[in-house]
Amino acid sequence: MQIFSPDGQYGYVCSSFTPETVVITVKDHQIVGRIRQETPFCPNIAVTPDGGQVWLTLKDVGKTMVFSGRPPFAV
Repeated sequence: MQIFSPDGQYGYVCSSFTPETVVITVKDHQIVGRIRQETPFCPNIAVTPDGGQVWLTLKDVGKTMVFSGRPPFAV
């Protein structure tokens, strides 16, 4: 799954195969962050309207996870 920040600066991509979400700059396609997850399967991802937080579901363990939508992308 993937989603973009409201300002269009970042793309957030969570994989169904690796337990991490990757943050990519839209302008130059560079990976600028890697956020570790408890499990790889995250079928839902959302960004708050101000771009301050990214929320995702961890379906395999029945949890949600939240991290900062801006550098340093802290959990």
